Amino acid sequence: MTRPMTNRSLPYVLVSRSLAATIIASLLAASIIISALTPETPSFEPRKSYASGHLFRLSPIPPGADWTF
Repeated sequence: MTRPMTNRSLPYVLVSRSLAATIIASLLAASIIISALTPETPSFEPRKSYASGHLFRLSPIPPGADWTF
């Protein structure tokens, strides 16, 4: 039966930490490069809610104007 390793040797710690730092730095660099190369998409305004039932446009004619001929 083998005992669990409680005392990690120095080379193992250095290699594992270096590998972890390299992976994290690579992911960070890749995300920065991808965000710099991705074209900006136009932002669209959200659709207005028509819950009030006003689906018509208001007339540009001022109230009280006499437009009869």
